[in-house]
Amino acid sequence: MPEERFTGGLRTSWGFNATVPFAELTMFDAGMNVSVLGFQYALVSWSEVVSAQRVVGGLLASPGVRVRLGSGQRFVFWSFHPKAVLELSGHGA
Repeated sequence: MPEERFTGGLRTSWGFNATVPFAELTMFDAGMNVSVLGFQYALVSWSEVVSAQRVVGGLLASPGVRVRLGSGQRFVFWSFHPKAVLELSGHGA
């Protein structure tokens, strides 16, 4: 898979929320990297991803993808392209 980058927002399971465009999701052959303002939040291999599902949140019905990892870590990547993120993650649309 060629490297794909998405600009969006991020909500962590411990309550941190970064709005669009302050987060970036990079997907590549071995896995994905999520960063906020240039600081790495998560670097995971595809084998660590337990589930990924489309979500809609907030008053403005913002689209995103909720990712759950084998370690129990969860986060939501807010994206205007959730279908592409899910397809590239191998978790369908």
